[in-house]
Amino acid sequence: MELKSLLTANIEGKTVLYRSPYDIDTELVNGEYVVKDNSRIEATIPTLKYLLENNCKIVILTWVGRPNGVDSSLSTKPHAKALSNLLGAKVYHLNDCVGEKVKAAIIAMNPKDILMLENTRFYKEDSENSKVFAKTLTTGSDVIVFDAFPQSHRDSASVTGIMDYLPTYAGFYVQSEVSGLEKLLKNVMRPYTIVFGGAKITEKVDEMENLDKTSDMILVGGNVNSARMELSELKSKIDATKIIIPSTTDLIDGFDISPELTEKYVEIIEKSKTVFWAGPLGKYEEEKYSNGTKKVVEAICKIKSNGGFSVVAGGDTVAALDKFASKADISYISLAGGATLEFLAGKKLPAIEKLCTHQ
Repeated sequence: MELKSLLTANIEGKTVLYRSPYDIDTELVNGEYVVKDNSRIEATIPTLKYLLENNCKIVILTWVGRPNGVDSSLSTKPHAKALSNLLGAKVYHLNDCVGEKVKAAIIAMNPKDILMLENTRFYKEDSENSKVFAKTLTTGSDVIVFDAFPQSHRDSASVTGIMDYLPTYAGFYVQSEVSGLEKLLKNVMRPYTIVFGGAKITEKVDEMENLDKTSDMILVGGNVNSARMELSELKSKIDATKIIIPSTTDLIDGFDISPELTEKYVEIIEKSKTVFWAGPLGKYEEEKYSNGTKKVVEAICKIKSNGGFSVVAGGDTVAALDKFASKADISYISLAGGATLEFLAGKKLPAIEKLCTHQ
């Protein structure tokens, strides 16, 4: 898949509307909201540095969470501060994303200035994919650089809508996600095992059905009891020999897989040449429910050193990886959740389609 590359764009001195992937949760620390995880911000630094090297004015667009109107706990102000610290450059923050104040601030920008706008989802028009709202978001900018892979499966005004009004190019982070994940679609080394877990296992059932066609084995953990009906229905649709769904006796209080099932999962993973992992196998934050996730992580981390290919996807999964092992032991780490699963399931992501050179 070939995307419209930022390297081919004439951006010298231009005002760039940078669609970032900064949908990152915050937490209160000493009375101040701070971002919980800097991973997505860190992933965008190469793109932003390239834009600064080309004397661009950078206007940053993102949403955070699912606010119902204006919600100070979901402001992008903490994200601006975190980016400023990581980039080593001043990032100005504006408490709106459209309107005369925004327009005036963009006009007043100098080359290499960075301005982060407020949460686009403070306006319902974003989720409604309003054309008027999308066009307004592009006011004052010359070109769009799109790096929001985790949101690329959404048809929203601040994702796909804005692309109808300005030339759009893929940032380096988006390019890395697409090229890294494509390795799970082309010439996959086999056996290929997928490990699914997490608290919201119900949201992954459709992807399990689609990924059954490309994988050799699917191992399920996480909050299985919440998805018994959906998983039972899934098993009737696919090759039941290719999926292991824990029974109630395979679970410890519903919060971890049993030592026996853990051993079975580890054995399957160790025989695999390719592994994709999305979601912890249990409530690993608590010691008594951490064994399943810990042992599976250790097994997955051997794949790369044994000449295989491993991919870890999603914030909760990366957090579990960080607790028990090192990111260096994984071939590729995707910072997206739903978008990654849809991409691997062969679904077309609206924003990625618009970035393809065949468009």
